[in-house]
Amino acid sequence: MTSLAQDHESASKAYAATDYQTAFTIWQLLAKQGQADAQYWLGVMYYHGLWPEADELEAARWFRMAAEQGHAQAQHELAYAYHYGMGATKDETEAMRWYRMAAEQGHTEAQYELARMYHLAKGAAQDYAEALRWYRSAAEQGHASAQFSYGKMYAMGLGVEQDYVEAVRWIRMAAKQGHTNSHYALGQAYAAGYGVTQDSILAYMWLSVAADADTISGVVEERDRVARKMTADAVAEAKRRAQQCLESNFQSCD
Repeated sequence: MTSLAQDHESASKAYAATDYQTAFTIWQLLAKQGQADAQYWLGVMYYHGLWPEADELEAARWFRMAAEQGHAQAQHELAYAYHYGMGATKDETEAMRWYRMAAEQGHTEAQYELARMYHLAKGAAQDYAEALRWYRSAAEQGHASAQFSYGKMYAMGLGVEQDYVEAVRWIRMAAKQGHTNSHYALGQAYAAGYGVTQDSILAYMWLSVAADADTISGVVEERDRVARKMTADAVAEAKRRAQQCLESNFQSCD
């Protein structure tokens, strides 16, 4: 192991042990020698105010140094700085440029953010084909929000022929990862019979699972509307399945 690698490992161990001052001191020395990983981690420490105080401008400066050396995570962080105006002047076009660099290196979150920008016409003209491409790239790497968004593109027929079965397939993948909007979407799908056989028990179950997160307005009312068409025994079974789904961490839900 080279001296630089040993020093970086020492800084990483200090960071893991929450000895941020030691980690910062080592990474600062390495960063000034042009070590991209150290530059990235200095950016992280400045961004979160771990040592010394928080400084978004300084964080963005170090992220840029690492990003210009091809460091994918730093490229993503620099894109985020431009996207939301945190340590850099808000510039969606510049954000998109850096997201793309990271995305082309396989950075999952950058792929998802790039897809969203094409989807929502942020930083470039709306392009559903590109949105689909990058959502899928992230979805195939297990990114839950990308799986949900990719499924929704199929459900709405955006850039692709409408296909509820394919929509449900991808949304179900996200649901198994605890993605609340996917739980809600599956509840709606089972209630209406979109992409699946209509099933009030599964509709109630998924809507109950979504309601458990307490982050979506109106989901309890929607679940109760489904319940009004069910027998007491069916509601009891749906509640049992919802509990089983939650206790299995969303793995035993059908």
